[in-house]
Amino acid sequence: MKFADIVDPTWDLTLQRVIQHIDGVNDVRRIAHLADVSLELCQLALRHLLYYDTILLLDMFFFSNCYAPRPGIHDFIANVGGMVDECANYVCIGPPEEDDIVVDDNHHSHSHRDHDSIKPGGERSTKAKPKPTGTPRRHRLPNHTLIKLMTTFCVGKTVLEWLKDHMDAGLDVLRFIDVRRFVQFGVIKGCLYRVHKYVVSKQYLAALATGQARPVEGGDPLQKYTDGLHCFDQIITEQNKTDAEIMEGLKNLKGLNGEKVPPGDLTVLYR
Repeated sequence: MKFADIVDPTWDLTLQRVIQHIDGVNDVRRIAHLADVSLELCQLALRHLLYYDTILLLDMFFFSNCYAPRPGIHDFIANVGGMVDECANYVCIGPPEEDDIVVDDNHHSHSHRDHDSIKPGGERSTKAKPKPTGTPRRHRLPNHTLIKLMTTFCVGKTVLEWLKDHMDAGLDVLRFIDVRRFVQFGVIKGCLYRVHKYVVSKQYLAALATGQARPVEGGDPLQKYTDGLHCFDQIITEQNKTDAEIMEGLKNLKGLNGEKVPPGDLTVLYR
């Protein structure tokens, strides 16, 4: 179903604006910015679309994210329904293979390699390889490599660390696959799940339990997120900060009394 086929002028104006910027890449905050609507209205519009099962909501992709296998990864390993082949068609972006054959407008086949010809007098000359005129076939990683890549995600290992492990092992992953698409495919197909990151402050939890936690004017904006109920994606969206900026802010976090929280007070949880 395409939104363009069902949207009409009677639809909510915010919804009409938001729909134009749903492309599978833009996050919620960026959609709100591009549509020139408030974040709250954008979230409300997306909730309606999600309720009617017209969109799929995925976590924002960062190389600092962690992913781990789900039971559905067994279907990927067994290539049920050609799942690995579908994955390859979606994620492989490698350079064209040198031995590919292309066909020009006159239906003559050419190899991408240089070839020799004989000049009058018996001299051998090398012709430049013809300019490809067809669509080159992209390099496709073998199934066992894609399966190995999918099954090596684990709790506590970021995508960047996962990527470095494979590159150290001799596989230039970025040269052959779109990592963002690869992870998206795994999540959509039920092979992977996102391991979210939360921050917990013992001091803040104790204050909440005793009813002493009160908003402090001019207080640290990150403090309200330290109750273990707010994942980093929410903090990133609402505070417009990167993961690294949030971690740096937590190092200098001020408590309810306006003083820096004591060492060991904050704990980052993955779940």
